[in-house]
Amino acid sequence: MTIYVSGDFTIDWGDGTAIEYINKTTTTATTYIPNYTANGDYQVKWRGKATGYNAANQSLIFGTNNWTIVGIDGSIGKIFSTLPNGTNPSFEKLFENANNMTSQIPENLFDGITGKPVPNMFSSTFYNCYGMVGEIPAGLFAGLDGPPTENIFANTFYYCSKLSGKIPDNLFAGIKGKPAENMFYNTFGNCYNLGGTISPNLFSGINGAPAPAMYRSTFSGCKELSGVISEQLFSGIQGAPAEGMFWETFSNCKSLTGQIPSNLFSGISGTPAVNMFHGTFQS
Repeated sequence: MTIYVSGDFTIDWGDGTAIEYINKTTTTATTYIPNYTANGDYQVKWRGKATGYNAANQSLIFGTNNWTIVGIDGSIGKIFSTLPNGTNPSFEKLFENANNMTSQIPENLFDGITGKPVPNMFSSTFYNCYGMVGEIPAGLFAGLDGPPTENIFANTFYYCSKLSGKIPDNLFAGIKGKPAENMFYNTFGNCYNLGGTISPNLFSGINGAPAPAMYRSTFSGCKELSGVISEQLFSGIQGAPAEGMFWETFSNCKSLTGQIPSNLFSGISGTPAVNMFHGTFQS
């Protein structure tokens, strides 16, 4: 795992050897890897508390071998928490391509994370985790309270094709403010088994002028989403069009029914933008 973090930590690599103690006084990138002498399954345990994040790169990245991860448990947010001054880390690409992970997403995974999001905060966090099962926990992002940031939920659950159940109504309840570029780009793309209706309140905190690609491919490929699209879904969007703002938003959502609400985009007016409705309801 690579971290741009300072703090005191311990790592138990699960192979019965001595626990690794870390006193990290800088936020420069440092990578920690096990030195296993035999093939096998190992339960790795991180403990400790972060005291600082790198201003230029606040990411925590497990690495290029995420395919070796078969399950996660506990709260990474309690180790890499929001600092007393409100600074948050980014979980961008944290479990990207962990396609052999067959566990569920722990409800408390991001406990300890509060306040304002940072750019790319949950971008590609579970990207291509197509072995992961269960439902998206309703309180997964419950600690967040602030405006959307660029790429905040871009590709967060992309190709998590075994996730099931309904998208929680209040999943983004703490995200309130003006739209940001790519904020929900491909968030649930190709989540084939997510079902049920899309809550009219899913984006209720988003208010203001459109941003480029803000809802690009958000539900693309979610073929089990059902019911009618609520005219309230984007009711907070008010202003001139932005490029690609609803590009393929509902593409290949084959089980949606009913009419397209006449007021779905009623808050948007002005000179058209490039690709603003490209493939919005394709297939």
